[in-house]
Amino acid sequence: MIKFKFNHFWFVFLLLFFLSSLYFIWPEKDLVINFYKTGDGTQFEAKMTIGMTLMIFAVFIYMPFRMITEPFFSYWLENNSLFIKKFGKTKEVPLSKMVYVLRKPLWTRFFGAPYMLFYYNDKRYRIPSGFYLSEKDYEYLKTKVDITEQGNLEVKV
Repeated sequence: MIKFKFNHFWFVFLLLFFLSSLYFIWPEKDLVINFYKTGDGTQFEAKMTIGMTLMIFAVFIYMPFRMITEPFFSYWLENNSLFIKKFGKTKEVPLSKMVYVLRKPLWTRFFGAPYMLFYYNDKRYRIPSGFYLSEKDYEYLKTKVDITEQGNLEVKV
C-alpha cells in the first residue's frame, strides 16, 4: 500500500498571499461599502467590490473549510487501484480506467491548485494541494498510469 503524504502547512503561502492582497486593497474599503449601500459608482468600484467580496470569502470561509476538512481525507494506492476516502465514504478508482491524469507543478500548488487531476467515468477528480507522493512512489505510479506533467504555462504531452 502506498499512501499519499499530507503536508499540514500547505496553506501558509496561500494564506500569506491572500492576506497581503487584502492589505493592499483594504484602503479601498470605503468605496466598497459605499457601492454596497448605494449601488452607484464607477466600474472601478464595482470591480473592487467583487474582488474584495471574493477575497474575504476565500480567506475567512473557503480556506478555514479546507484547513479543517482536508486532514481527514486520505488517498492511497493498493492493488492497482486508487482509493479516495472523503467524509467517511471510500471510493475505489482502478488505475487502468483513469483518463487524462495531470500533475500540477509545485509553484501552482502554492496558490492552492490541486496536486493531481484526473477523469474517471466522465467525472473529474482532484487530489488537493496538501497531498503528495514521494519521488519513488510517484515513479511507481507513472509506470501504472500515463501522467501528463504540466509545465509553467503549457502542458507537456
